[in-house]
Amino acid sequence: MTPNKWMTKLYQAFSKYKLTIYMFGDTNQCDPVEPTDMFYDYFKSVPITEMCPRRVEMKYIEEYARYDPQTRDLLTKFLKSGSIKHQFQPPQDSYYNICYLNKTRRHVTQECCNRFTENKEYYEIDFKYQGHREKYKVTTRMPMLVTQNMRNKDMFNMEQYNIDNVEENEDGNLNFILNGTIFSHSDFCESFIPSFCVKVYKYQGGTISTPYNIYDVEKMDKKQLYTALSTTTELNHIHLDTTKLNPKYEIRMPPLTVTVNSYFNDDYHSGQIYKITFEHNNKLYIGSSIRNVQELLNEHVTTKSSAIYQYKGDNPTITPMIRAPCKDRQELNRVEAECIRYYSVKYGDRLLNKQSVPKQTVKIEYKHQAQIETENQLRDRLRQKFGDKLKIKDDPMNKLLYYDVKIDGKRYRSVAKYKKQIKEEALTKITAKQQQLIGDLTIQWE
Repeated sequence: MTPNKWMTKLYQAFSKYKLTIYMFGDTNQCDPVEPTDMFYDYFKSVPITEMCPRRVEMKYIEEYARYDPQTRDLLTKFLKSGSIKHQFQPPQDSYYNICYLNKTRRHVTQECCNRFTENKEYYEIDFKYQGHREKYKVTTRMPMLVTQNMRNKDMFNMEQYNIDNVEENEDGNLNFILNGTIFSHSDFCESFIPSFCVKVYKYQGGTISTPYNIYDVEKMDKKQLYTALSTTTELNHIHLDTTKLNPKYEIRMPPLTVTVNSYFNDDYHSGQIYKITFEHNNKLYIGSSIRNVQELLNEHVTTKSSAIYQYKGDNPTITPMIRAPCKDRQELNRVEAECIRYYSVKYGDRLLNKQSVPKQTVKIEYKHQAQIETENQLRDRLRQKFGDKLKIKDDPMNKLLYYDVKIDGKRYRSVAKYKKQIKEEALTKITAKQQQLIGDLTIQWE
């Protein structure tokens, strides 16, 4: 699960040094998710396609596989039908657990810590994790999960280490030793958490070679349950409450799935459209930003050039309307413009934005017979321009259809092979991509 910022670095290096990139992964597992709950569909992204234009499904070879044939058979049927008929063993006492809910993670971790420290000398530690405090008993030899990257100590997020020893320093404070490194009490609290129960997203690509439990199966979607099941090495290692399995699982797409493209700007992934309303009048203002909305309101009521300034005494209220993750300021402005256009028709003069009245395109006759293009004429001309450049070509020797052109210094390329499919299907796929690109370029040029 590679974070977007590192995928960005990889793409930049690929573009600059013309590298050959090989990527390996299971697209049936959970989609990558950022700390801001932003999801990325890398499989559909333009840069990933540029770096790895050829995709191959690797064959299952038992001697090199993570899991046994029984697990593979179950997962194959699950991917096709979305249902599981297997009767699993019920949950048991285990120090390896996967869950979906934070509430479950805290509860199971608490039980495991109590069981692990029974009849041992222990310390009650108030951990700081994901903005919250969680208190657990800890002792020597307890497995701990790293919660942040510590490059100076060569320890990284999601790595697991045991507590080697706990010592009391001269000031009477505790020091914790893990992997030969000494951590003060405060550093230990902020850098580790007991690893007895982990949410399913954290286990992507992981392997558990001993019996383990899966909780919250009724809350998971198809990809999440697949990830939890495919972590095993043997089918009989999986323990879960079969009665809680859903009759059928679907892929539950998050409300904001972003297709990463060639433009990476983390700031605009937090783009949003907001509205400002007033207590005693029916005026409305639409805006966009990547900043905190309350800061924006304060700026509006203190800036004389703002349309809100003259109404500042009418108790203005700012409310986020739409989450609009974008690649850059230009794209966010286009989203805002569409919202303003929509609300200008709906509310007319009630909208305070300067563009509240839709622009009307008219044809103006001049003595020398020149004329101004209407919006539709401009769009049609641009689509014709890009359609001529993005002509689809056929390479019968290699059995592929493609287009490969440069427009304003930027390269646009797509390939559709028809070795294992009829040519018409390949043509349909690449034509859809071509038309989408023509549409995007037309909007950009407008």
